[in-house]
Amino acid sequence: GIIATTGCPSGEVQTHLRLGQYDKAIEFASKLVDIFGHDYVYLELMDHGMKSNIERRVRGDLMRLGKELNLPLLATNDAHYANPQKTGENLPDWQLHEEMLAIQTHAVMSEPCDYDGGTRFGFDSHEYYLKSSAEMLERFPEDEYPGAISNTLEVAERCTAKLEHDDDLRPRIPLPE
Repeated sequence: GIIATTGCPSGEVQTHLRLGQYDKAIEFASKLVDIFGHDYVYLELMDHGMKSNIERRVRGDLMRLGKELNLPLLATNDAHYANPQKTGENLPDWQLHEEMLAIQTHAVMSEPCDYDGGTRFGFDSHEYYLKSSAEMLERFPEDEYPGAISNTLEVAERCTAKLEHDDDLRPRIPLPE
């Protein structure tokens, strides 16, 4: 079956929690359970070290909601780029990501980001990379977030999607020498 999570801070559950609408958050999480089934819904915990602390502010309520609905926690991390620091002579991956966001939203890099009072869309942390197991365990220790890490492994093992053919589907882009 399809596995559903409560998603990022912009997801409906976290948005309701952030706005102090606990009853609406429970109502929506319950709808997820009705749609996907109890064994297929997880409460998603993230920690990208955001300046706004938006992810940490809802954790207590997410955990309370999990106890009330008997839903498991899931430790996740958005991976928008591969490396946390500069690799080789190139710009750091986070900076390349910022530039791609600016291109995508028709903005210029000289404009400050929205989180700094400007209008350019940007991420207010440089932690949107593929974190190691050790980094995730450090962020979500078992004694504070029971099952969050082991549930992440369980979900990964439950994913069985396969491409229908063995062709490499990546686009071929001719590059100059």
